Amino acid sequence: MGLEINGDSPPRLQYIGTGFTDYDVGWYDGGNWNNYTRTIPAGDYNVYLRAANGTTGNGGVNLARVTSDPTTTNQNTVNLGAFTIPATGGWQTHTWVPLRDVNGNLLKFTGGGLQTLRATSSGGVNANFYALFTANTNLPLIANIYPNGTNLFQPTNRLAFTVTSSAAVTSNSITVTLDGALLSGLTFTGSATSWNVSYTGLQPNTNHTAVISATDINGNNATTTITFDTFPSGLFTWEAEDYDYNSGQFIDNPPVDAYFGLNATADVD
Repeated sequence: MGLEINGDSPPRLQYIGTGFTDYDVGWYDGGNWNNYTRTIPAGDYNVYLRAANGTTGNGGVNLARVTSDPTTTNQNTVNLGAFTIPATGGWQTHTWVPLRDVNGNLLKFTGGGLQTLRATSSGGVNANFYALFTANTNLPLIANIYPNGTNLFQPTNRLAFTVTSSAAVTSNSITVTLDGALLSGLTFTGSATSWNVSYTGLQPNTNHTAVISATDINGNNATTTITFDTFPSGLFTWEAEDYDYNSGQFIDNPPVDAYFGLNATADVD
């Protein structure tokens, strides 16, 4: 991790004609982190990061609030959300990315007073600056998504989530695109201010990408994308209980229960 001259064009207004150089945090490898202590104006905000990603996959930065003394080596944090930076075509080709919660909603960050925030890279990012924009607090909220991709192997044929909105969302304003195809057959229970939505046609042993969209009666839209798997059966696996037996004997690629009743040798197997 280190500082480098930022090549974004045009430069930000506060740098024009000043003789000062705009920098970014480069070589910002996964696990590298920075603390930022600032007196933040009171209010509710959406947080954006201007960043570049010269890789072919997504980069990322997680943002957390430091809840203990930031001047010590033992610091506690509470995770707020993550910035996901798509491939931008170069390390000095920048884009805006929002901070989103675990369900993919725009995160509402509450300011006010002195706070310390920690930004931790998950790789694939040059970070230029963070910005607070007055939050749109009227967006529908998509939550309780399952499967959600936070863990490998979420075996189910049922995709489920909730949509809440104080302004109301009609059921036909909620859509799911699964692996590029718009789904029909969604099931709704609840009301226009709080829907429980489900779909029971997920294919097992498959990787999936779902795009969930909800638009309220005032035209405010919330969209989130999740990638998950119901366990691809083609993965190479071996059973934890099928360890070597009788002093280093083994069965390569055994059928189910091939090791049943075989005894292991202590300190060898």
